[in-house]
Amino acid sequence: MVKIGLPSDFKKDHILEKFYWQLAQFYRYSIPSRIADAVPALEFVIDVYKRCNPSGNQIDIFPMLYLGVALSKKPGEEEKAIKTFKEALDNLDKAPQMPVRGLIWARAYFSRVLRKKGRVKEAKKQDRLIREWILGHPYLMSPSELRELVVEDGVTDYVFAHPDMKIVFDRMDEIKDPVTGATVVVDKIMVAKRPF
Repeated sequence: MVKIGLPSDFKKDHILEKFYWQLAQFYRYSIPSRIADAVPALEFVIDVYKRCNPSGNQIDIFPMLYLGVALSKKPGEEEKAIKTFKEALDNLDKAPQMPVRGLIWARAYFSRVLRKKGRVKEAKKQDRLIREWILGHPYLMSPSELRELVVEDGVTDYVFAHPDMKIVFDRMDEIKDPVTGATVVVDKIMVAKRPF
């Protein structure tokens, strides 16, 4: 008899990997965030993905970025977090998808852990990359959404405190649409220059 498909242990691991990824999402979005508790789940997800893609042609960088964030929140794991962030970001071109929100969020944590370890020059590079992306897409997300991704309570903000960011975001207002409940971003300068 010929076996078709994956070995049963591998199938089990693949199913568990989906559950562990969801668990990591729950940890991230819990209030307060418990992303640091997701380390074992994320390590399992990464291990299974690497076994599924042994050639290394495709790398799912998002579990790696999440792991970097989780490790950065655990005292004593900062160097491992930096190594994980670097590996993920060095493989951006191999990522099968590019969820921008997760990338901005992870880069902000990468910057913070670099600063914590005294690597300010490298942290400034991450801050610059975040700023450049945001300034290149200022209306893709509301200012409050962007701040939520980048700014952590009780930690100095080096992204939105930058003069270039202040010029753009100080002129924006957020208004809740009473009908849909959606957040509408209004650029005060564009409103003032209405041609009609």
